[in-house]
Amino acid sequence: ARGPLADAERKAHRLETEAKTLAKVLHVDAGKLWPAVIDDLTVEKGYETALGAALGDDLEAPVDAQAPMRWSGAVIDRSDPVLPQGAEPLSKFVNAPAALARRLAQIGVVERETASQLMPLLKTGQRLVSRDGDLWRWDGFAVAAHAPTGAARRLAERNRLAAQLEESQNVAETATLQAQNLKDELSLRVQKIRKLEAALGEAAGKLQKAKIHIA
Repeated sequence: ARGPLADAERKAHRLETEAKTLAKVLHVDAGKLWPAVIDDLTVEKGYETALGAALGDDLEAPVDAQAPMRWSGAVIDRSDPVLPQGAEPLSKFVNAPAALARRLAQIGVVERETASQLMPLLKTGQRLVSRDGDLWRWDGFAVAAHAPTGAARRLAERNRLAAQLEESQNVAETATLQAQNLKDELSLRVQKIRKLEAALGEAAGKLQKAKIHIA
């Protein structure tokens, strides 16, 4: 009965160790004066490379108004152009501070095969990205996908960390449930033993009385 619980405990310990290692790799630092906006957003798994290609080093800028380099935000204007049909706004896959809203709304995620058809339809300031990290800009500038940017790797590692932590929590909950089940089972067995002891005691008493009566 101890086997499954021990396995769960070992798995939880392994996941906790990996999560701590990933946290160190990500340089998690809550005391940083102006945390980068990359530390204040989440991106859907599979879109880390697209976001890294679209914003690059801009993800290292904070949103703090006191920072010398920052995202100060820009109100989305109704006159802002709409992305070409077939391009999904990157904002659909990224949960970020409001300061990035206008920028993300003007970045479209597309399949690499359709980019050449949509690029001529881009309006000033717009750009397209693929999930692989290709980039096409409204002014004709284009970058083919290559190794993921540092920001993309960081985002991917963070998603992996979140998944590890969730799995670790699930394993811990399972281990706790198994421990409780073992405790309940042990309690039942103790109750049965006590009942047997009581029954044996009662039987021994009757036997003793019978012996006395016979004598």
